[in-house]
This record gives sequence, structure tokens and C-alpha cells, in this order.
Amino acid sequence: MKQFRKNTVSFHLGIRCLLTKEEYDILNQKIDVFLYEDYPVFEDDFLFEERLCNIIIENLYPINQGHEVLYHSKLTLGQNKSVEYSLEILKMFRDKYSKYLQDILEDNQIIFEQGKDIDDKSYFDSRTSIIHMKMCQNISDVLTLIHEFIHFTNTRKEYINSTTSYYTECFSIFSELLAKDYIVKKYPKYEKDVLKEHKNNFITLYQDNICLKVILELLKKKINGIQINQYELHEIMKTIYQYQPDPELINTIFDTAISEVLEEDQYSFEDTYILHTRNTVGLVLACYMYEMKKNDIWNLNDILYQMNTNQVLTYLDLEFNKDKVFDLTEESYKKLEKSYKNSLKNLW
Repeated sequence: MKQFRKNTVSFHLGIRCLLTKEEYDILNQKIDVFLYEDYPVFEDDFLFEERLCNIIIENLYPINQGHEVLYHSKLTLGQNKSVEYSLEILKMFRDKYSKYLQDILEDNQIIFEQGKDIDDKSYFDSRTSIIHMKMCQNISDVLTLIHEFIHFTNTRKEYINSTTSYYTECFSIFSELLAKDYIVKKYPKYEKDVLKEHKNNFITLYQDNICLKVILELLKKKINGIQINQYELHEIMKTIYQYQPDPELINTIFDTAISEVLEEDQYSFEDTYILHTRNTVGLVLACYMYEMKKNDIWNLNDILYQMNTNQVLTYLDLEFNKDKVFDLTEESYKKLEKSYKNSLKNLW
């Protein structure tokens, strides 16, 4: 993996880092509410998330490749074919998954709409158990429908809890990795587009992971009694620049992370933290699960709502560091990093 020298180049704070005094007050207050309102939170509580975050951020190869827009692919695929391929792939996972998808299609629990642009994203609403599909009319629709359907299997109204919410992204990303393999083998004319879509997903999740890194650094400073101000934000940026030597990219992602925290009407600090944690945990564990027996993973998905967060990791043959609240052994982190690197090699 290519290594970069530590930053000696100057860079400028992004727009959202040049905050007013009132905005800094809001930022500090929101973090304090998250840390201390219900029960005290300590730095050790974030060890697991931070280690997974570092696995991604320290392996930065894909981010420098740039996105390749698939939205206007020349190989179009209509809604009926997308559904047909999705049913076929889900049947490979489990017969009942294919039947579930057929059932919710018949019950109108999937709303199909033409996506307005590349940023118009599909999503699963766990409150209503409805999948909202923003169609691109290409092979990416198959990957997206499978991804959102797997969310349906483990976080629909009757199954959603803290464990399923924490791990749901693992199974959705895992399902896309398997779907990619199936499409490349069964429908090779889509190989280029499918691989391009997967690269884009990894790049997006890498950028999202940098947002989590910002959030974790904010938390560590506050836990240690440091008020967040312009100087402290600049120090966090310098920390991230050690891993990603692109000032423009850092500014953009930094702006996004700080803006999300300050958006009072949209997210609490806890919401923002959970959103980015799910994606980081999801990506690293999905790459690890991809190298395990597939049937064991789908068995886990089916009983996920009955388990706690620790039991899931134990099921995946990951060992806990008994001296910490929620942390793994070094050997377990090495296994996770190896799997993540293998996934990068398979794509690039």
C-alpha cells in the first residue's frame, strides 16, 4: 500500500470550520448532551469503532481513483428485469428471501420512482417497512434493491432493535458483494458496470468513514475536557491529513461532518454518530463475512434480532479484549484488516 509523507503543506479550513461563536457553542453543547445527558461516556467506549475506522482510513488506495459515474450507463436495464435478476440472486442466498421479495412486491411495499439525479438515493423506511427505490435504469438497480431488501429482512418494524440497527449495514453490503460475483459470472456483459458501481460504493464509504473520524476526534477532545474551537478543529484536520493528503477533499468532508452536527432540525449528534458508525462497521465486517461460509452469515441474519452486539461478534469468531468494555483482541483486528485489504485488491 502506498505510503504518504506526513503533511508539511499548509491548507485552509473549510467554510464550516470558520464558525461563529454561537455555532461553536451549539457544537460543544450537542456533544455534551450526547456524552453526559443519559449516562457518562468514556473514551474506551469508542475503541471498537475507532479501530475499524482506522482500518479503512489507513488503507486509502481507492479514494484517489475518483468516482466513475454509472448513472448514465449505456447498458440500460428496465424495472422488470431488475426485479427478475434480484429474485434470482436472492434465491441463491435463500429460497425464502426470494419469496419475501415477491410478497412485498405484491403488497406494494416497494415504491419505484425514477431517480432525479445521482444524489437521489434509495432507502428502506423501518417505521413503515417500505422500500423506496430511486431507479437508475441500469444494473446498479439490482444491487440497490437487494441492499435495501436485506435491510427489510432485519430492521422491519417487528425486528428492529439496537442490535439489528447497529449491524444491518453489514448484511446489506455483504449481499452486494455476493450479488456482484453472481452478476459477473452469470451476466458478464454487466461486469464493467458492476465493478464500477462497487468501486464507487467503496469510495463513498471511505469518505463517510472520514466523517466518523472527525466525530471520534471531537468526542475524544470533549471527554478530555477540551472545548471545541477553531484551533481544535484545525488540529483534527491535521490528524486526518496524515492519512489523506488531499486538502480539497478534507475540506469538503470536514464541511459535511460539521454541517451534519450543526443541523438542529435534521440530526442530533447521536444520530450523526450512529449513521456513520453503521457504515464503517458495515463495510469492515461485510468484507470479513464475505470470506466466511455464506450459509452461516444468513443464519446469523435470521436470528440477529434475538442477539446482543457482543454475541454477534462472538458468532463471527472474533475475540474480545477482556480488559475493555467493547473492544477486540489484536488478532481479531488483524483478521478484519486482512479481509478489508483483500476486498480492495479484488476491486482494484
